[in-house]
Amino acid sequence: MKKTATSVAGALLCLFFEDSKDECKKKGRLPKLAEHSQQMRRRLKCRVLLTGLVLATGIFTSPNAVAQQAVEKHTAVLLGERLPSILWEKPFVVYQNGKYHTESLSKYKGKIIILEFWSSSCSGCLKGFPKINALQKQYPDRLKVFTVNTGGLRETIEKIEHAYSLLDKDTRSLPSIVNDRLLRTLFPFRVLSSCAWIKPDGSFYAFTPSEMVNEHNIDQVIAAEMILEERREKVRAKRNKASDEK
Repeated sequence: MKKTATSVAGALLCLFFEDSKDECKKKGRLPKLAEHSQQMRRRLKCRVLLTGLVLATGIFTSPNAVAQQAVEKHTAVLLGERLPSILWEKPFVVYQNGKYHTESLSKYKGKIIILEFWSSSCSGCLKGFPKINALQKQYPDRLKVFTVNTGGLRETIEKIEHAYSLLDKDTRSLPSIVNDRLLRTLFPFRVLSSCAWIKPDGSFYAFTPSEMVNEHNIDQVIAAEMILEERREKVRAKRNKASDEK
């Protein structure tokens, strides 16, 4: 894009600076007042066009602005809908065990993913973290839990870190996605400690209070997925049989 913009800018410069001062000197004359005024008008016109070119091509668009534009393109996900690819591909900033790293959700496709929204001022959220951390360990191959702090006017990194420091050492291993707007856009919540459930097939399954994240409900989702997988396997077997007979 930059090469294209440079080429167009060069063409504009050549177009509007036909009678430069150097060219006039080569011709043995200095530009007259009328010619000078004409050149000034050309320069002004060229600057206006170049400004439009920069705005149109987005040469100086910052990475944060691009990310914000990507978020604004998406709306809330409806129950039963497949999640957009940006959710799987985006590298989220994750706070875990006192350290930060980036991680995408794509590696957890095929598992139940639960996102619990919280803030550092929500004492009830913090009290519930040990429970969901224990469930995470109970279903290591079936379940992945993230707490999600979407930030806010009063939220700071220092407050998030302090809140996690109050947890026991084992619960600090519970990963928390921090300072993120995309998840709040996709899953707009009204109450903290709300949990978004994502099924193994990548669809939005439910929005529940954290109290409903329990062994019984997780087992129900797993059982339903096993039934669906059995049906899919039967369909695949029939298709393969029909293909072999042909």
